[in-house]
Amino acid sequence: MPHPFEVLVTGCVKHPCILPFKTGDKLGAYEAILKAGGFFPFADLTRVYLIRFAPSGAKVEMEFNVRKIMEGDSGDLPLQGNDAVVVQEKYYDEPE
Repeated sequence: MPHPFEVLVTGCVKHPCILPFKTGDKLGAYEAILKAGGFFPFADLTRVYLIRFAPSGAKVEMEFNVRKIMEGDSGDLPLQGNDAVVVQEKYYDEPE
């Protein structure tokens, strides 16, 4: 679980990392992925997860399509401290 003043970016990204995050910061999920060096070639842009940890310790997972964000069809998901962004890998025969 990330620290309340950090955001974790992991999975099929070039440089998995922990980004500092202060109260009032404005950082979107796609922007965080770009700060982690962007995607590996086999990243599944249609299956990216935002994992949010509540103060109680409960975990909420939200799947989103980052390709729609990239194409301007959807807005970037705003992150909060203690969030994790996980980029899934697609299989060779999976259509996009």
